[in-house]
Amino acid sequence: MPRIAPRGLRAGASIAVVACSTNRAHQHPDRLANACTHLAEMGFEVVLGDSVRRRDVPGAAELAAELEGFAADPSIGAVVSLIGGWGCNRLLPHIDFAAIARSRPTLIGYSDFTALLVAVSAATGLGTIYGPALLPQFGDEAPPDDYTRETLLRACELGDGVLCEFPSYQLEAVPWGPGAPTRRREPAAAPSTLREGTASGPLLGGNIASLLTLAGTPYWPDLAGAVLLLEASSGTSAALLRAQLAQLAQLGCFAQAAAVLIGRFARSELADPSLAESVLREVRWSQPVAWNLPFGHTDPVLSLPLLATASVELAGTVRLRLTEPMSQTRPPSGSPTAPLPMATTRGGGPMNNNN
Repeated sequence: MPRIAPRGLRAGASIAVVACSTNRAHQHPDRLANACTHLAEMGFEVVLGDSVRRRDVPGAAELAAELEGFAADPSIGAVVSLIGGWGCNRLLPHIDFAAIARSRPTLIGYSDFTALLVAVSAATGLGTIYGPALLPQFGDEAPPDDYTRETLLRACELGDGVLCEFPSYQLEAVPWGPGAPTRRREPAAAPSTLREGTASGPLLGGNIASLLTLAGTPYWPDLAGAVLLLEASSGTSAALLRAQLAQLAQLGCFAQAAAVLIGRFARSELADPSLAESVLREVRWSQPVAWNLPFGHTDPVLSLPLLATASVELAGTVRLRLTEPMSQTRPPSGSPTAPLPMATTRGGGPMNNNN
């Protein structure tokens, strides 16, 4: 299937926010306001979907219609997930994938948004971005971490292939709420190799639990030759991870993937590196494998463009390079050309939050 580049982000474009899994905006209005302010300071206007402003959970068809409406709107530079949760997979039967392919939206998120990102990429060839969500990464009173912000913009710029750098720190976890302290940077271990080797292939995957909701459905992706991304939700136990990895192995994922990259474990017993590594080593890997990479349920977050071709070199160190960025994919015939990369930002102007 030919790959399709998303529209990308223009300076001054609007960013639409959707709650396809769980809506916690009404529980954390301070984080929603902070996130809108921070995105405005980065030069983007924010459009909140009706799913964000409601207290109930909309039906799947209604959520899919909202998503498709934002995707088709040329003034929307990107559609970002509010937060994770459960249930994003229920939208899939209601989505017009052909319309999504024609409009080429830039879809961004992680956690349960994996089901949507992977299904869209698998069904249409459209590149999506496994990156931050609104409330977790942009909701602090302090601006988003430089690493999160810069790798997100780089992933959206449709620019040249780059060598991914990994931060030597992570942000401490603090309870959400008004007056929450500024999160400090804590030392973080570097990504580590489980099985050495080199490989190249399209990036694909995301959150393990959400990815497995696609198993046995028409939305399951072809992982042959892929650089498979896997990360676990906060609170995942060692027992649950063992079961999830066993299911992935039984589905043939590890027999098909060219390489496997595993995200950092956070806020669970798997944050103990000796326990996490022991669980991961129970798998009979046959390809290069690295773990403790800064994507998924961690902070700061490395944004990764799904379907972009990446090369992996795993030896004493972990090297991940995007060798064929999304700018080298081709939009469908008759689609507008991709916009110029975002070069400047606009100071915090008024936002459109549909009030």
